[in-house]
Amino acid sequence: MPAEQQFLPLRLQQGLCDNEPTSATWEDEMAPNQQRGLYDAIFEKLVRSEFSQKSFLPQDDFETLITENTIKEELDKVFGTLDSSLAKYIAKKAPRTFATLVIQDKVLKAMNLEKSKFNDDYLPIANEDSVLTSLNGLSRDGYAWKWFNSWRTQEKNDFCEKQWTFLSPIFESNSMMEVLHRDCRLPFITCDSKREGGSFSFVHKATIHHAHHKISSANLVIAIKELRDTAVGADQRELAALDLARQLQHPHIVKFVGGFRQGPTSHLLFKWADGGNLRSYWNNKKNWSRNADLISWTIEQITGLFSALEKWHDLKLSSTPLNGRHGDLKPENILRSLEAQDSRRGIFQIADLGLAKIHSLPTHARNNPSSTLDGTARYKPPEVKAKISRSYDIWSMGCITLEWIIWLVYGIDELKAFHDQACPEDHDPFWSRDSDDHPTHPVVISWMKYMADTCLVDGEQCYSVALRELLIFVRDRLLVPDPVDHDTTDSTQQSNEDSGLSILITTTPDAKSVTSFSGRAKCNESCMKLRKISSTPNDGRNYMYNPKVNMSGPNGRGPSKPTPSKLQVPSPISSSRQEVNGPLDNR
Repeated sequence: MPAEQQFLPLRLQQGLCDNEPTSATWEDEMAPNQQRGLYDAIFEKLVRSEFSQKSFLPQDDFETLITENTIKEELDKVFGTLDSSLAKYIAKKAPRTFATLVIQDKVLKAMNLEKSKFNDDYLPIANEDSVLTSLNGLSRDGYAWKWFNSWRTQEKNDFCEKQWTFLSPIFESNSMMEVLHRDCRLPFITCDSKREGGSFSFVHKATIHHAHHKISSANLVIAIKELRDTAVGADQRELAALDLARQLQHPHIVKFVGGFRQGPTSHLLFKWADGGNLRSYWNNKKNWSRNADLISWTIEQITGLFSALEKWHDLKLSSTPLNGRHGDLKPENILRSLEAQDSRRGIFQIADLGLAKIHSLPTHARNNPSSTLDGTARYKPPEVKAKISRSYDIWSMGCITLEWIIWLVYGIDELKAFHDQACPEDHDPFWSRDSDDHPTHPVVISWMKYMADTCLVDGEQCYSVALRELLIFVRDRLLVPDPVDHDTTDSTQQSNEDSGLSILITTTPDAKSVTSFSGRAKCNESCMKLRKISSTPNDGRNYMYNPKVNMSGPNGRGPSKPTPSKLQVPSPISSSRQEVNGPLDNR
């Protein structure tokens, strides 16, 4: 990388609009003797940062405008004809410094740049207590600072302010968290007002100028997640998980772009999911119909989400295998991207992996509890007070999958009826609080039994054989309590205040050994089952959807009220389940 770029906070390297500055400050500050030329060319290309509320020069325009030839032309206007050595030095070492002098109308001060050896490596600089300091960490003792000896205080301050026009960051494909000065102008050419982004953040929708990111060649629409936790280091609690998720490059995981901390506030950047979330998708009646294509596509999406979760649960990105889990799966954290070119419906992706935890040992072998900020109560499993394992995510996905089946069979009105019966309050889970063993909620069981006995009954009157198989898998393998407390210590889940958004890589050399027990299905088993369900048999023309089944009567409605469950749920400790699940070494 050229030396003149090494000062940049994010590595400078990409416009929905060519907004001119809304204020008249640039024209007002233009000196009476300013000749038309490079100044005007710069001014005409300025773009307004709707996030920072200031103008910046995009990187591609900077490279076009600030060249050795244009620099020499400006120097010749001021000094007459010069040899080319000064222009060569500036073009190679100090183009941003020179551009700042141009918009200051101080090109005359460029005469001693080469002699003093001041260059862009020192930028950005700040005038703190009447002492100029490089914010890039270069020594204050260097000879180069003598370049400013003859400058008046106002000239120094003006330089410090105008330099930011040319220092907007560029987000690389592997950008992480960068600490930016409060005056740094972010290259976001659109930015809406912030909205609630969950319990721990606000979210902006913004657009990164195409010359200021390395994700694609076009303007990039992003979500800016503004973290509420302003404590120093709080942002680091999310970055480890987000970077690992980015390395997976899984199509069903929302892409992490990068982050920045400006002042006391940290921001995380993600590609914008332009199709809303799964909840809003269900609520839009235009998305629902009864046909094989929708059912087939939905099962593909569920399979893809489980596949992403499988990769996340068993991270194999280094020599040390890591075990991850999400901990807050819910329809609001499953977003729909419409970018997928092979599907008019788009693709669903898991979001908020920044709340996740990473461990180098399975749950049952850890001496320290795994906890995080409370996930959404409705989708928590019965063992919520135990260590949060990857099995926690499977229960949550079981809840979501059951809701999806109900939506596919009946539509949004019946899905809302199910919620009114099973979860009248937002904090009501899919399991019963009325007994110590917390079985699956009777209403949940009654709905699964009702569907299995009516529209999804075994035989020719089955509305969808694929959905019946999926329902039975949810009933028997996902929405079943883990029968054993996998913890081997007396530790309990920490409080929110204690745990924060911790992201840990835990090593426990003296971890206690445990015996294998059966439990709900693991991700790999779920993926295999879902792939099998999605593979339509050659002789199954009505496998996904049977148009001959009458769905206009009782078949087209869920149970009107909760009924006592007589649905047989497999014994949680059956030997057959233990054989299917295998050991709990990836819990």
